[in-house]
Amino acid sequence: MATTLPTDYVDAQLKSGETLKKYNQIDNDDGTVSFQDVTEYEVVGSKHTAAAVNAQNKIINELNPTVYTATLSANATEVSFTDVTVSDDSKLFLYGKDTIVHYTDISISDTTVTYTVTAQDTDVEMKLEVY
Repeated sequence: MATTLPTDYVDAQLKSGETLKKYNQIDNDDGTVSFQDVTEYEVVGSKHTAAAVNAQNKIINELNPTVYTATLSANATEVSFTDVTVSDDSKLFLYGKDTIVHYTDISISDTTVTYTVTAQDTDVEMKLEVY
């Protein structure tokens, strides 16, 4: 399921004629000070919360695949990737380094993904990207 992130954030705009934010300094009982924003704004800006950042990062992380590597031995017709984590909605992308390898079947059991492929004359480094 796609998540829609907010696209209506706005920057704060100071009251016309103002160029700097203004603060009151408050003396705390423990000897420290705090600052209270007393700036007059035309537009109060959006708050970019940790929840918004976390939602954005989650979506970005889902765009980055987990990459697994295996070697397709010369003349072999199967290549297996082990310790693979897939779910029902995972998308798998198989490719060989510097060559095109066609697959005719795929089987997924527990944490192993096996492709039945056309045999190659030489060993081929294979990559499996899981999104």
